[in-house]
Amino acid sequence: MTMRSATMTIMTAALALALAACQKPAGEAQGDAAQPSGRAGDLVGTWTTDAPVDFSGEGLRTQMVGGKTVYAADRKFTYSGRLTIFGNKLPVDGLNFQVAGEGDWTRDGNQLTEDYTRGTITPEAGNPTLARRARQMADEMVAEAPTRSRIVELSDSRMELSDEASDRRTSYSRAPAAAR
Repeated sequence: MTMRSATMTIMTAALALALAACQKPAGEAQGDAAQPSGRAGDLVGTWTTDAPVDFSGEGLRTQMVGGKTVYAADRKFTYSGRLTIFGNKLPVDGLNFQVAGEGDWTRDGNQLTEDYTRGTITPEAGNPTLARRARQMADEMVAEAPTRSRIVELSDSRMELSDEASDRRTSYSRAPAAAR
């Protein structure tokens, strides 16, 4: 395996891990059994992540920023954000990708399930190899099983979700009406 193909393999793995861990909050964490108040309709609206979501592994660090999820009343959702991958052999500013997805959502009590039906990952730099890898990663994102998040908090202005696989918590703020 050449150094270039090894680097691309690692980047593919990092993209997969970043998307699984950062882009789609999943599941039900152990412990905190509190049930958030609210109905399924309370989730409807535009939510933005309060802070970057970081993940490290395989010698790389990934960061999702500007995450925005829109939950519609028809049980559809859209997601957008910017993924940056940092590593020793990568540019100092990292490799940047625009990530977008859409799918179906359901809520049962404090359980939120998201199932991506379409996804795109676009490198900000015009690199054909990165573009091919990004398309593959988007296809894999859609092929994954639906993910589940435990709703830890849900109010008119705030939401916190807990990831089933990692117990990672992600906080969101409801976007003002003008920004929706």
